[in-house]
Amino acid sequence: MSVYPLSFSRIQTFYQCPQRFDYQYVTKSHKDAGSTASKFGNRVHEAFELYLRDGTPLPEELVIFQPVLDKVASAPGDKYYELQMAVKRDRTPCAWDDPECWIRGVADVGVVHGTRGTAADWKTGKPKEDTDQLKLMSALMFALFPELETVDTSYVWLYHKAPPNKITYARSEVDDIWRYWEVRAGGIDAVVEQGVYPAKSSGLCPWCPAYETCPSARRR
Repeated sequence: MSVYPLSFSRIQTFYQCPQRFDYQYVTKSHKDAGSTASKFGNRVHEAFELYLRDGTPLPEELVIFQPVLDKVASAPGDKYYELQMAVKRDRTPCAWDDPECWIRGVADVGVVHGTRGTAADWKTGKPKEDTDQLKLMSALMFALFPELETVDTSYVWLYHKAPPNKITYARSEVDDIWRYWEVRAGGIDAVVEQGVYPAKSSGLCPWCPAYETCPSARRR
């Protein structure tokens, strides 16, 4: 049973708990309806995209972010909002829904200015140190835009005073980045081939869509 295409969130789910990965993406016995926090994040992303792309006024509670968005809109270069990026196993770009798609991701803001690119991700949750998502976004940008020599990536923490996580990647790093993701995906391939998805109970269990029925869930 195919689990492709992969994405940062799918891979993250697998390494948090292979059994949840099975529930959501292999047997698809449980659908993640989303938490209150994730639904709020989706609304923020949609409002930002509409403002930046079409000039649609922001909801009153989000007007405080208008200066940030205006700065993005006035930056030099070609801008892309909610930019969908996807590649095949040979790392060549493909359509989002291409049957040969291997891994894909979305940049909330993508900018291409000469040989320099930018990929930013709006974050409505708490700051984190994990920058794997930035690493993947840079590799996808390099695949989609062959003229780029560097990509500036960042998480933008909207509701916290933490400074944005900013990492600049060079095209010379692309092979190493893809090898990293190939190893991560290979771990998934091995488990899928065996057909055995071990449970990894943790404090995240209450947010799993199978929480009420999973025999391995860590109860509150």
